[in-house]
Amino acid sequence: MKNKITKKILCYTIFTAFILSLMIPCVQAKTKVEDLPKEAIKAMYLAQQALQDKKFDDAITALTEYMKVAKKAIPLQAYQMLGYAWYEKKEPEQTRKVYEKAHKAY
Repeated sequence: MKNKITKKILCYTIFTAFILSLMIPCVQAKTKVEDLPKEAIKAMYLAQQALQDKKFDDAITALTEYMKVAKKAIPLQAYQMLGYAWYEKKEPEQTRKVYEKAHKAY
């Protein structure tokens, strides 16, 4: 039973990631780096570096701390990176939650 639930969560996570990947080109045209707050740029830069170094906990920390402070000024790319970090940590439930928040926000 637990294995079926895990498979369903994983399938939902992959589907949500696919949908978000389709949305990104539409949103990227509207989101310019110059328009983002400096805190967003810094958090996303640190997260990107952490993801490249496979330090997923560091990426999660940088993005979640920024999101707590920013509230409304959260670019879709931040959600995407956060979801990816949770995905790489093999945490499908957390990944799903992040992508649901992104879906509601955009």
